[in-house]
Amino acid sequence: MKSKAIVILSAFIFAVAFGVVGWFGVSSLAAQLQGWAKAQSWQQVPATVVEAELIKTQDEGTTYRATARYRYQVNGKTYESTRVGFSEGSDNLGTWQEDQYAQLALAKRSEEPINVWVDTDSPTQAVIDRGIRWEAIALTIPFATLFPLVSFGAIFVIFVMLRTPVDKFNAKPALAKNKPEIKPNPSQAAVFWVFGVFWNLIAFPLAFGLIPRACGQSWTWLFILHFPWWALAS
Repeated sequence: MKSKAIVILSAFIFAVAFGVVGWFGVSSLAAQLQGWAKAQSWQQVPATVVEAELIKTQDEGTTYRATARYRYQVNGKTYESTRVGFSEGSDNLGTWQEDQYAQLALAKRSEEPINVWVDTDSPTQAVIDRGIRWEAIALTIPFATLFPLVSFGAIFVIFVMLRTPVDKFNAKPALAKNKPEIKPNPSQAAVFWVFGVFWNLIAFPLAFGLIPRACGQSWTWLFILHFPWWALAS
């Protein structure tokens, strides 16, 4: 009984922890894609940069976040917004954060207007860069897929444990007789498939987002990594 309770408690902790992170991952991914889709019909209007700052955070590496406050007019009314792009938070994926800050700081110093995208049906909604940051999307994918899958898997374990009688749970597995022929084990194959999917959902987004920055923005490295002998031959 004690071991079964430990399994259920452990699965519950996994379900909650991975579920919370997964929820943030799904929310972030949905916000970026939804913002990009909506902004395609927005109108471009001139805006005045009031504030511009590049926030640097030192941890294991340096991450950046470009922040701004700008004013614009729609139908004779003045509005303000602080949205720079649809990916929020600090990061060091490419030079997007630094580039946005450089543009905003220059516009503020020179008092020159910048162009922003505004939802004319709801003028409080505006953004400076309405494009998709594919590096940020790629980095979000593991959190929006793997973590919810682990959470659902933990919930499934809880469901199975609750339906499994204690005596059956604690019973020792019966030893199978030796067989002259070894047949494929579908469950083992499924484990390898699941591991492969999980591994690629982590490895490919990380490679897509981080390797070009480390290798001078050369996307060729993403292709070369699939064929290590090419790199050795060169």
